[in-house]
Amino acid sequence: MSLRAPRSISGWIGAEREFEPVTQQAEIVVKGAREHNLREVSLVLPRNELICFTGVSGSGKASWPSIRSMPRATSLHRESLDVRPPVLRSDAQAGCRSDFRPQPLDFDSRPSGTNPRSTVGTVTEILDFLRVLYARVGTSYCPNCRVPIASQTQDQITARLLQLENGTRVTLLAPVVRAQKGEHRDLFADLLRQGYMRARVNGETISLDDPPRLDRNMRHDIELVIDRLEIKSSVRGRLAEGVEAAIARGKGLLVAHVERAEQASEDWLLSSSAACLDCGESFEPPTPQLFSFNSPQGMCLACDGLGDGIPRSEQQLDPGKSFEQGCFVHLGALKELGSLEAARLQGCAATIER
Repeated sequence: MSLRAPRSISGWIGAEREFEPVTQQAEIVVKGAREHNLREVSLVLPRNELICFTGVSGSGKASWPSIRSMPRATSLHRESLDVRPPVLRSDAQAGCRSDFRPQPLDFDSRPSGTNPRSTVGTVTEILDFLRVLYARVGTSYCPNCRVPIASQTQDQITARLLQLENGTRVTLLAPVVRAQKGEHRDLFADLLRQGYMRARVNGETISLDDPPRLDRNMRHDIELVIDRLEIKSSVRGRLAEGVEAAIARGKGLLVAHVERAEQASEDWLLSSSAACLDCGESFEPPTPQLFSFNSPQGMCLACDGLGDGIPRSEQQLDPGKSFEQGCFVHLGALKELGSLEAARLQGCAATIER
């Protein structure tokens, strides 16, 4: 039996039809395929077109990719690893020949779920490779100047801090943990053994002699205090040493906590590898998590990465009532809800308060 697919997705079946002479660049020819329910089936496929196989259950629809694509993918994988392919062939491949086999993309079929964070890119794991590709070889641009982000030297970072007014207090911090879960007790003990005395945890300065107990299920930011100094003309050498130590400890990143007189304090993120040379603003180096809508580092803050924000209105809130009394107008009092829904809302409230 011979089966020929014309240049459409419908196709037609003809018994004992001979193959027309075609060039290798025009069509893909498969002869004598034997895999699962396929028995000596031949096929001609056009190139560069989308082809759909339809049929009843057990007709061999899924056998076509496995009989031609997977052996080719295995062969390419072995060639990339410089591994000699096996000499013996399976019974399914014996007597089966195809003229011109392009490099395949084979996806495993699986039932789709209803999770909004599960997409075609996440199920097929293509998004994982794209995130690594963008993070490693992508070119970042400054959102203000629209110029490529480049590296800057430690002397340039020191010179920028020296441009602050005299009397400005600066605390040099080295980021060691960025949005990671855990208690981090071993990290605190290790930093104390190395001679460091203070660190900033989630924006609060703590002593490493008596570190706080962190929630293991929450994400934390830990920054090591390298030095605290006051900007003046004679502090250049000490500032340069602190910048060098902070960049080495923070793997290219430095946070400068700037306290000006009669002004609110602010944090400056300074990077030796990712900075705009025009405006001087620094950025964190791109990571795969930055390109993930399922990660707090890459998701949109308005919709939490789901692409659809929840509408909020002041009319839906009653500021005169507490959460248990029914501050959410459309929900009512907590005691009026079911036990399961009330427990869920109480858990959400407790998590937000933390």
